[in-house]
Amino acid sequence: MKLDLVKLADEESIEEIMGFYMGDNTLERQNFIRANLRSEEELEDVNI
Repeated sequence: MKLDLVKLADEESIEEIMGFYMGDNTLERQNFIRANLRSEEELEDVNI
C-alpha cells in the first residue's frame, strides 16, 4: 500500500472527499475508478 499526501483547497471538505471514496458506488465513482485503474504490468514501469 502506498500513502500519498492529500491537500484540500479551501472550498473542498474532507466529508465530501471521504464520501466519494468510501460512499455509494455511484456512476461518477465507477468512472473515476475505471479511469485510474492500472495493471500490474503498468505498475512495474513505475517506481512506487
